[in-house]
Amino acid sequence: MRVTPPTPPPPPPVSDIGLENESAASFETLDAEDLVPPECPKFLPYLLSLDPYTFWILSILIAVLIAKEAEYPDEQNIIGVFLESIGTNIEYIAAQGLYLQVLQDRRSDKVADLEKEELKKLRVLN
Repeated sequence: MRVTPPTPPPPPPVSDIGLENESAASFETLDAEDLVPPECPKFLPYLLSLDPYTFWILSILIAVLIAKEAEYPDEQNIIGVFLESIGTNIEYIAAQGLYLQVLQDRRSDKVADLEKEELKKLRVLN
């Protein structure tokens, strides 16, 4: 007799993705420039402020436009592989950056814990 696993819960509504303590209404009133760091290139605030479905549709449109420019399937294939390589490398860079940030956060937490322990020891001694 096979036991089927329980079905996973449904994903959260799109308007709540990435929002922790803010309401969806306040999120929608922000300008795209306010949603990303100021050092980002000029086109990134627009791209990074898109909702997931619009982001996906934009990727489809760009893919179709590029594929139409490449006349032969082998040209389309090599361009697709090239773009995949770019995306993969961006993911590698981001993953390493996140990992290093987690390590730094752990170090900071450990130092803070050690400082708290030292303060406790000093209070006990006094």
